[in-house]
Amino acid sequence: MAKYLNKTGFWVSPKGKIISTGPNSHIDLVISNPILFGIKKEYINTEHEKYGERVGQEGDARDNILTKVLEDGWIRIRARRNFISVQVWDFSGNTVKNLEAFAKEGYEKGFKDGFIQPNETFKVSSLKRGKARELDIDQLISGGLVECQEIQYYAGYLIEETPIPTFKDYINSKTNK
Repeated sequence: MAKYLNKTGFWVSPKGKIISTGPNSHIDLVISNPILFGIKKEYINTEHEKYGERVGQEGDARDNILTKVLEDGWIRIRARRNFISVQVWDFSGNTVKNLEAFAKEGYEKGFKDGFIQPNETFKVSSLKRGKARELDIDQLISGGLVECQEIQYYAGYLIEETPIPTFKDYINSKTNK
């Protein structure tokens, strides 16, 4: 039986190179390899000092640093329990091409951490636009990200895992309308 991605992180460079975060967080990888991400160690330290945060802390400095990396064309990916969360700066041609290549490789060949499963959902957020697009693996591989409708629920770096409503929740939502 194939092993599927779960709680695994990746960065995709502007040139399409796929880098697993391994056991580390996305920010840990940036902090330990600033030159790879096109930033300076001084910038990392300055951002943390500005907010009175320790280096690596998940706070405002982290958000600024990750935003800078995404603005430079990097793609941030996290496999969650029931979807794959992706953050990009914008839906530019190069970003779309690199994300499609990531999806195709993960689905067809897999990565060290596993395969992207059939019918996997991708929630792709654009920080610049403040919106997201949601589609499945087959749609993403076949170029559907460009045509897919934008949705409004994106907020910050985390797309919340929406709990599956129970039948009771569904009935209550219908009767409250």
